[in-house]
Amino acid sequence: MSALERFLRYVEIDTSSDKEVKTKPTSKGQVKLLQLLKKELEDLGLVAVYHENGYVTAKIPANVTGKKKVAFLAHVDTVKVENGGKVNVRKVIFDGESIKYDNGLEINLNTNPELEGRAGEEIIVTDGKTILGKDDKAGIAEIMTMAEYFVNNPDVLHGDVMIAFTSDEEISRGVEGFDAQEFGADVGYTLDGGVLGEVEYHNFCGGNAIITITGVPAHTGYAKNIMINAINVLGDFMACFPESERPSTTEGFEGFYHFYKVEGSMSTAFAEIMIRDFFIDTYEKRKQFVLSCVEKINAKYGKNIVECEFIDKTKNMYEVVKDHMYIVEIARKAYELNGINPIEDPVRGGTDGARLSFMGLPCPNLATGGNNAHSNIEYLIVSDMNKMVDVIISIVKLFAE
Repeated sequence: MSALERFLRYVEIDTSSDKEVKTKPTSKGQVKLLQLLKKELEDLGLVAVYHENGYVTAKIPANVTGKKKVAFLAHVDTVKVENGGKVNVRKVIFDGESIKYDNGLEINLNTNPELEGRAGEEIIVTDGKTILGKDDKAGIAEIMTMAEYFVNNPDVLHGDVMIAFTSDEEISRGVEGFDAQEFGADVGYTLDGGVLGEVEYHNFCGGNAIITITGVPAHTGYAKNIMINAINVLGDFMACFPESERPSTTEGFEGFYHFYKVEGSMSTAFAEIMIRDFFIDTYEKRKQFVLSCVEKINAKYGKNIVECEFIDKTKNMYEVVKDHMYIVEIARKAYELNGINPIEDPVRGGTDGARLSFMGLPCPNLATGGNNAHSNIEYLIVSDMNKMVDVIISIVKLFAE
């Protein structure tokens, strides 16, 4: 079965994760896909295990001894799929300029310059009403196709190849309950990236600031010098943050503050802020800046009406990977062997590989062959997906040398 055939099979299953659900996996669709993957691995003759806390593992046994055990991982969940979870897939041949949707959306070279020179390529998109689910079902399809290659070509030398499919990565619970020691791999790669050539070994240090504002309500007719409207205070607080340090105004190694949830009334107001930076010292400085804003607003109103709580979530995998840079070099070489120029940009988000790295499994991230994850113009280039299968096959072979 080709990687594309697998991918189209997987996107038929709605695997949206749900942060409101406490059990894991957080949706029935994820369980359905995990069970399907377990069966597909078993149909290849491999021993696969479904773990009740939401992941499937398997191993392609080595046919040469003394080699490092390399793992490949991808996650089964997607961000929320609208329209009842139904993904309507379209196959288009790129005309070299744009892909248009009936609802007015468009992919063009201005928004996606990586499509320059890709005229004539088969590209998978949706009808524009939902995400596609390339993130991360393309990664799953590529890993499964790699596994089939080694099963069908037993004379190709390789060490132990470990496989894991996780759940709830999109809500930062991907490796919750994952036993890296029991898994047994020495190093790994997540296939959870985008544009062909990506090898990523930096990710955000990240956490959230929870802001609580307690106002002083009063009758509006007699409020002078008495009322402190919590909504107005929140507005003053938000105005402390520079426009130049938002997700919409930053790129590369630039960090940001992102107010992603606000709510309130005259009496109380709340805000949740994502804080992101690539290095722990600058991340801590950003937290201190938030506290300085709290102090500034409290001083303005003469009361401690603004409170702040921090929740640290992720650390930059580079702190671990820097001591195992040979795995990055092997990825670079695998790309080059397949005629692909490596692209070494940071992950401007989280990844299972970051947490796995701090669990003792150094784990950079690789491309899947598309772009615009989490949007209704998400796309997947079929030839790039096939090339990624070749790349991870090359990685396995390089580990066996």
